[in-house]
Amino acid sequence: MDLKHKLNVKTQYGLQNNQSHPQGVAVNSNNHIFITDETSSYKEYSKTFEFIAHHEVRTPDDEETELCGVAIDGHDNVLIGDVWHEYIIKQDVNGKNIGRIKTNIKPLYIAVHDESIIVCDSYKKTVQVIDSDGNVMQTLSPPSGDWDPCQVCCYGDYLFIADHADDRICVFEFTQSQYQYVGHVHTPTMRDEGVCGVAMINNNKMVCIMGYPRSKLVLLHKV
Repeated sequence: MDLKHKLNVKTQYGLQNNQSHPQGVAVNSNNHIFITDETSSYKEYSKTFEFIAHHEVRTPDDEETELCGVAIDGHDNVLIGDVWHEYIIKQDVNGKNIGRIKTNIKPLYIAVHDESIIVCDSYKKTVQVIDSDGNVMQTLSPPSGDWDPCQVCCYGDYLFIADHADDRICVFEFTQSQYQYVGHVHTPTMRDEGVCGVAMINNNKMVCIMGYPRSKLVLLHKV
């Protein structure tokens, strides 16, 4: 992967349907885009960012919660981070709850790689790799150890972590059964907006959420 290639903004979209504080973003095999916004629901968009559906999430005890992290597994199940209760809730393609995983940090941002789940707690500036039972397998950070990790996503054997503080995306490669830091790419600077989300779409495009105050989706090309 050539980390020297500069990311260019191709398209940016203002989010509709009261998506005022976008947080997590993930893309399924049909290139549908799923976005959480710190409420107990998440929204689904087409690959051209047309609104498709609003999905409400309840805990097994039928409690409301705050959702943030979202990821898609190999079966197109949706994994959503329950921030209040520190669980990852799994839903099938029909929106039915089919399981949950207890975490020891807030699952503000999550990603899936094979049978592992990457969990990011930006409050603690901690990123963990856990198994399907919630056991911690590895803790990640760049060599400097100084960052503000936000959204995480996997693409093949690469892991991308949005670093809100430095307007960059840190890149890790899965090798020898662990993730190794291999570098970073800087995102285009937007006044008063740091990068707070990242997902892959159509093989060579990166979808970023550039954060407050204007809440935009930015399509970057190419990795």
